[in-house]
Amino acid sequence: MFKNILKTMACIICCIFLVSCSYVEQSYADELKSNTWYAENENETKVFLSFTEDNRAELKIEGDADNTCTISGVCVLNESSFVISDTTMAKNVSIDYKLYGSKLELTYMGKTLTLLKK
Repeated sequence: MFKNILKTMACIICCIFLVSCSYVEQSYADELKSNTWYAENENETKVFLSFTEDNRAELKIEGDADNTCTISGVCVLNESSFVISDTTMAKNVSIDYKLYGSKLELTYMGKTLTLLKK
């Protein structure tokens, strides 16, 4: 009986050890959502991209005081693109992306912009 208890305890400890050592692969969409992204070009135009817990995204482009644009709203992501539904603009904006570690390439209407993790 004592041997059975020891075997059971050993199995439980092994299961706990295996579960705690398991690796959970993060998808591109999860990696994209869990970070804030940033870019600045030579004209001092700044671009920010961020996501919230309630499936919303905000893409903000800041130029000088008169040239600021914000696209924000509900966001749907997959492994290669995302769509922001901005109700204030009455528009859905679809953007393709590629993630390279700490670099993010956004492609919209044939133009590509590289952002970095902030």
